[in-house]
Amino acid sequence: MKKTILTALVLFMVTLTNFSVNSIESNNFDTTATSENILYAGGSGPGNYSSIQDAINVSNNGDTVFVYEGEYNESLWVDKSIKLTGENKDKTVLRNKIGRAIEILADNVKLSNFCITDSGSGSIEVIHVNSDNNTIVDNNIINNNYSISSNAVTGIAIGSATFNSEGNVIKNNYINNNGKGIRIYHGSNNTVINNTIANSQEYGIYVLGPGCENTFIGWNIFDKNLNRALGPSASANIVLNSCRDVVIKGNTINNTCSDGETYGIFLTNSDNNYITGNNFTNNIGLYSINIESSNLNHISGNVFAKNANCVLLWSGNENIVHGNIMDDNLGIGIQIEQGYHTVARNSIKKSMYGILVDSDENTISGNFIDECSETGLELSWCINNSIFENTISNNNYGLKIWSSHSNQMYHNNFISNDINAYVIKANPDNKCDNTWYADEKGNYWSDYTGLDLDDDLIGDTLYDIPGGGENRDYYPLMVTYPFNEENGTVDNEPPVLKITKPERALYIFNHKIRDYLILKALTIGDIEIQAEASDNESGINHVEFYIDNNLKCNDTTKPYSYTWEREKGFLFKHLHTIKIIAYDNAGNKISKNMTIRRYL
Repeated sequence: MKKTILTALVLFMVTLTNFSVNSIESNNFDTTATSENILYAGGSGPGNYSSIQDAINVSNNGDTVFVYEGEYNESLWVDKSIKLTGENKDKTVLRNKIGRAIEILADNVKLSNFCITDSGSGSIEVIHVNSDNNTIVDNNIINNNYSISSNAVTGIAIGSATFNSEGNVIKNNYINNNGKGIRIYHGSNNTVINNTIANSQEYGIYVLGPGCENTFIGWNIFDKNLNRALGPSASANIVLNSCRDVVIKGNTINNTCSDGETYGIFLTNSDNNYITGNNFTNNIGLYSINIESSNLNHISGNVFAKNANCVLLWSGNENIVHGNIMDDNLGIGIQIEQGYHTVARNSIKKSMYGILVDSDENTISGNFIDECSETGLELSWCINNSIFENTISNNNYGLKIWSSHSNQMYHNNFISNDINAYVIKANPDNKCDNTWYADEKGNYWSDYTGLDLDDDLIGDTLYDIPGGGENRDYYPLMVTYPFNEENGTVDNEPPVLKITKPERALYIFNHKIRDYLILKALTIGDIEIQAEASDNESGINHVEFYIDNNLKCNDTTKPYSYTWEREKGFLFKHLHTIKIIAYDNAGNKISKNMTIRRYL
């Protein structure tokens, strides 16, 4: 009986919100929609055109050209503002062996529900857009000129060297087994969302500036791309070249091939871009993210698991790597090769190296580095780095310093590493003198054996860092940092955590409709999950959001939240578990779970 009532309630609410769903996220064309005219291609109806291009030629702006299932061997030239839609994206098949399959020259064109295959020979694009404010949605673009040539065909190309195409939306397309995925050339305000790009030879999405401001690349899936045996020496799933103010958010990048120089995301000569909330899994190229000759970029809230290496700051300045989670990766968590940057509040576990620093004047703070088989944090031939408030535990070496001087390390916790810290002088002429305290407070060393007879939480004798150079902590901490100086206590208590949204209520597209209808929260469409977390002793470091035990978000700033985007159609699994874990700056944590029902 309860299931019957619940099902009826959900169907009723979906009916009430049908207009909202279709207006916001519609993927299919409705042939009954109001239009000046509908022209039909294929099929057997009277007056239907046998050629798609013939129907386009006689159409006017605002018209619709509806194409029935079948195979069409044509090259389409769209120079009018029309809706061009296929009956079925699997069975309305467009082939064009020679040249581009579709050229869009008019503004405000909508292209949907086609399968475009076996096209592009002699060209470099399957679909080319040289106009503004178009929508390419719900198409299959598959098996187009997948050759070993470096000029292998691109699935969708926006803009050209002579025209900056702006305001276009590329959405919900399946782009598989093509030479390249999507290219955006100069144009700004373009949106690429919810596409699947798989088995591309050279790149998934390539954005070439200048003039690509406000491009949004979100919630796409990249899988098994970059088979480097078939193409040039270096590429990535997402490439930004000479771009600024681009947002790369919520994408899933999996199974990148290993041959040659491959990356998950690659930035070159690109400033002030945001890479946030992406998931990288099982990418065995060089690095999941590579930043080269680029400044002021933000890399935050991403999740890395089972990759070769995670983040490389090759060159540039003032990039920020903040609040990422790196767990069970093979090689390096974060590597700073050149420039000065900020690396803060990341969680790095079970890699070979946690953080490698080969440049000067970086800030490394508030990171958790645990269970690295070689070194948690390593400095090589560098000066003037500030390293503070990190917790470095259970590594082979906690901190290793190679021939580096004038660095400052303070308020860090070195816990249960095989060797907490070690300094190596590569030759006798190297200066390896560093400072290990600030404001007469040093670091916590789990192997410190000195006494604190005056109970000021500072050891009475120095801690000598083994190796070469002048490296002594003159103010070793007796308890882990941070601690309460007034009463001499350390923070051993977990934070306070409460899930504030969803409550036990009905939500439709993130709006609460009514309280306490059922025992569990019921959500239809998008829902923003919110939590309140606090810690009076050491403060909150970060908050993790899980859906069905899959980590989705790492939030380091208030208000702590994660927006769970709706999926296409009804979900077969309606019961889901939300888990939220809050960590304080002393390494304590608390977890809260709740079960919800979700539809759409």
